[in-house]
Amino acid sequence: MYKIVEEFDVKKDGLYVLTLDKELPFIPYTYYKIGGIKYKPVSVTGSRRWIALKGNGSFVGKNVEFVSE
Repeated sequence: MYKIVEEFDVKKDGLYVLTLDKELPFIPYTYYKIGGIKYKPVSVTGSRRWIALKGNGSFVGKNVEFVSE
């Protein structure tokens, strides 16, 4: 399980960059599932512990699932 430990609101169209407690998995996935809601990934570079998505609210402390559909 992956946990969100930090978030950055980029202030552009609801874009968030989220820092995870460990590096991204090397598995295929098409969505992130956070709090029962699916989010489409947005490309981000800089760290193997970052993911990005468009959303709203706070994500810190929540778990992330990597979903393949």
